[in-house]
Amino acid sequence: MRKWEILKNEIDKDFYCSAGYELCGGDYNSQDTCKKCNAFHRKWPTPEQFKEEYGEEYPGDGAVYFLEEDDNSQWWEVRIYKEIKEMKKMKFLADSKGVIIGFSKIIAVCACTPWGVPPSNWRPE
Repeated sequence: MRKWEILKNEIDKDFYCSAGYELCGGDYNSQDTCKKCNAFHRKWPTPEQFKEEYGEEYPGDGAVYFLEEDDNSQWWEVRIYKEIKEMKKMKFLADSKGVIIGFSKIIAVCACTPWGVPPSNWRPE
């Protein structure tokens, strides 16, 4: 059995090959070879990375995994992307007197790959 068959086409902690290295025939351990192939994908792209990689906006009704980093969230939750876009506009941080001091950091990644929910300690690059 080849290494990539054992790892389910995993290249590293952030990327995978959707073709099982069959299209490029490259070195199974070389990310540089894989980046040249159209089967090289992020496991959990942000909506911005999705647009960069696929050339189109992530659909508003598409599922995303999200967490609020400022709330010390430990678990990714699932929501519809358009809800997260609204949350990003509305979430703010206030001090003990209720004065707005900034916006809560909401991290969203597209739930569009076969890798499921990201690990609780994983963050996008």
